[in-house]
Amino acid sequence: MPDNTTYNMSTDKRVNKKKILIVVRWPVGGIRNFLNYLLRNFDVNNWQFTIIAPELDEMKVLLKDLNDIDLIYCGTEKKPNQTKFFIKIAKLILSNNYDIVHSQGFTAAISAAFPAYVKSLPHVITLHDITNNKQFVGKKGIISKMIANATLFSASKIHSVSADAHNNLLEHFPKLKKSMSKCVIIPNGIDVKRFTKSDRRDFSEELDLGEDSYFIGFFGRFMSPKGFAYLVDAMEILHRHGGLNKIPVVLAFGGGGYIREETEVIMRKGLSDYFRFMPFTPDISAAINGVDVVVMPSLWEACPLVAMETLVCGVPLIGTNCLGLREVLDGTPAKMVDMANASALAQAIKEEIITNTKHLSESYVPEAVSRFDMVKMYNNIYKLYQEVMIR
Repeated sequence: MPDNTTYNMSTDKRVNKKKILIVVRWPVGGIRNFLNYLLRNFDVNNWQFTIIAPELDEMKVLLKDLNDIDLIYCGTEKKPNQTKFFIKIAKLILSNNYDIVHSQGFTAAISAAFPAYVKSLPHVITLHDITNNKQFVGKKGIISKMIANATLFSASKIHSVSADAHNNLLEHFPKLKKSMSKCVIIPNGIDVKRFTKSDRRDFSEELDLGEDSYFIGFFGRFMSPKGFAYLVDAMEILHRHGGLNKIPVVLAFGGGGYIREETEVIMRKGLSDYFRFMPFTPDISAAINGVDVVVMPSLWEACPLVAMETLVCGVPLIGTNCLGLREVLDGTPAKMVDMANASALAQAIKEEIITNTKHLSESYVPEAVSRFDMVKMYNNIYKLYQEVMIR
């Protein structure tokens, strides 16, 4: 796929459809899955989507997943600078008749806000991350916050994917409390059928490891908010103390970020035998079902899809009490430990190895299916689209 291309994945030439421009700066992880779960539900006869996003491998996977909808893809280089990204978005918006611009995340929204305003287009912003004080330190941070404020106040609707994310937004942008009609909470959802009817990968055979191996799944990018470093420390504690009838092995399904640095730490600690870095897996349902427990040592989340996917699979889950994740885990059989606490994490993993709780996780599946079905998310975003178009 060449850089800076635009092509239409549909042969449908009807022009009376509602046309939505989806702006994505980083089409990876949760954002990719969010779009996959959401867009496939729209009626191809009535809706056409254009996605502008960098041509990353995960974007190619998303396009393949969405090949049944009316979709135009406008690719950018893999790491476009903000100016080039803004110019390409502005050209798209000013030269086409879209009904809505829907930005995924702050960076995308900042690039789309001004051209959407000039064209008098409804602009919906979905925030997929948590804001922290470090983002607004120094002169550059002050300018960034001014731009973020202007972007938010120019939006038609600001969509938070959880109550925690919404409260975090108001904490850092308190002036939004005077414009609460702009703000809406629509929790994430997943394609529950994909996870309730999934196959199971046999990692003992696949990796040629003994039956005494205990597989711990980590599904996330190697970025500091995901807390992978604390899982490494927890594994060091477990192997230093020993006394387990199973050998814990982490299967890390992720990419990007600081994977090289994390690998060096693991080697330095002498833990290489207890970690396997798995190749990119577009559909993680079989992988989740193949591990004994999923661990999410996150420091913050907005509304993590991996937690929902794990609970719908009926696989034991250990997570932290950080923002966003605690909201998803509340009322479930998942274990919650204090964030940034490797000792507590190690203890929770040890307890799960000794006393398996899979039966509790499996008994929760019907409730998880009802709670996390993405149909609810789709219905609410569909209503949101209708509302901003009327206004």
